[in-house]
Parts: sequence; C-alpha cells; structure tokens
Amino acid sequence: PHNSAYPSWSSDGSSIYFQTDINGNWDIAEMSTSGANIQYLINSPANECHPSISNDDRFIAYTTDIFDTRSIYNEQKWREIMVYDTRNKISDRTTRNYLDDFYPRFNRHNMEMTYITEEVNAKKINYGERFTYLFTMEQNGAFQIPAVKKGDYFINSGVKWQNEDKEEEVIYSSKENKKNYSLYKRNLKRSKAEPLLESGFNLISVDVSKDGKHILFTTDQFASLDLMMTDRYASRIERLTSYANDEDQAVFSPDGQKIAFHSNKGG
Repeated sequence: PHNSAYPSWSSDGSSIYFQTDINGNWDIAEMSTSGANIQYLINSPANECHPSISNDDRFIAYTTDIFDTRSIYNEQKWREIMVYDTRNKISDRTTRNYLDDFYPRFNRHNMEMTYITEEVNAKKINYGERFTYLFTMEQNGAFQIPAVKKGDYFINSGVKWQNEDKEEEVIYSSKENKKNYSLYKRNLKRSKAEPLLESGFNLISVDVSKDGKHILFTTDQFASLDLMMTDRYASRIERLTSYANDEDQAVFSPDGQKIAFHSNKGG
C-alpha cells in the first residue's frame, strides 16, 4: 500500500498530476482520470511534493527538500519551489530563501503562481512557530511579491484568479490573529483584505473554479475533515462529503464540473 496526495488537473481534464510515496519517498506522477497509465515524472532520493500543472500543460511547479542536507526528520526540512519543463525534461529552482517555500499553485489564466513562504521572527512568535505568507511569482521565479500584507499570519493555502471585472484577486485561508483558519479575499489593486467566510472551525485548502463562481475548501466542523463549496460571495454553503474518513486538498477540473481530492478512505 502507498499514499497519494495533492492532485492537479491537466488543462483538458483527461489526466491528473499528484504526489505518491510508492517508491518510499514522495515523487511526482501523472495518471489518466480512470487511474490507469501511471507515469512517474519527477523522482529523486529527496521528497517532491505539491505538484501544480500550468494551463498550457508544459510546466509542473512542485516543492523539494533536496537542498536541506541536514540529518533531521523530513518534516523539519525546509523546501524550495522548482519548475519542471515537461518538454525539455529539466527542473529549474525558482526560490532560494533557505526557509520553507511550499504549495505552489499556477494561476489558471496566465503563467503566474501563488505559493506559501515562511518567516521566522523569534521576537514575535513562540519557539517552533513560524509565520507563513502568501506570495505570487512568475513561472521562472521572477517578481516574488507578497499577495497579502505581512502581519501575524499563519496562511494555509491560497489561489489567484480573475474576477468578473478581469481584476486579479487572491482567495486564501488564514488565521489572521484568530484561533481558527478562515477564508479571506483580497483584490490586488487594493491594500486591504476582507473576510469571505468565518466560523468557529478551521476552513483550509481553498480552491477556486476557473470562472470564479465557486470556491472549494475543507472544514473540521464535523467528526472528520470534509469538503465544502460556496459561491464567490459565500452566500450559500454546500457540504460535499460526509464520510467517517478525512477528505482534503480538493481542486476543480478545468470545466468546473468535477473535483479531485485526497481521502484516507480504506486506509
């Protein structure tokens, strides 16, 4: 038995990219939506995680811990973001922060991506805690810019999209100085983010459909992690899963008619 996680759809919705530990550590693979024709694309003695395919299917953004050579647990290693060119079979390093950079997500409308980066400030946080922020950058690593104004944040995930006025916005999950993760929205032409959806529970792992009409997220409101969906105004909330096991990391297909997600059902 092995684990798979963090799905990402191809542009035509015919295949899914994901991370798998079938070889003992995390590698990046591709398969058809039927689960057949598995191909292992990126593998090394290190851990390659969080794949995200560009909207032209040429580039795969992912994280790796290969540059942290300390003899420590994998969970404690810092990661950098790489971009793999499926045409030339070459990976390029896009971040060089020597802190944890992870969860890259290609924008569905262009070649930009969002990612999460950490910041350590011993004067502000307790030992072992790290602030995490949402950044944007180009496919080649250029223009690494904060998508959210820095503060005492612990950001879980985020995605960039275009609203009905063709203005760029980010939807993200953050604690924002609160006890639980909530959903926030920020128009990148404005300085201030605004709450989109708050509750007494954690709302994490956000994704937005290509047309921007629907938002996926995970909640721990019930006995296990479940998938939820709402509209762009959070006026209607729908529960998508209600199993005893955990479902997380849901992403919309390009046409918005299907979702792929991780589940620990069956083990």
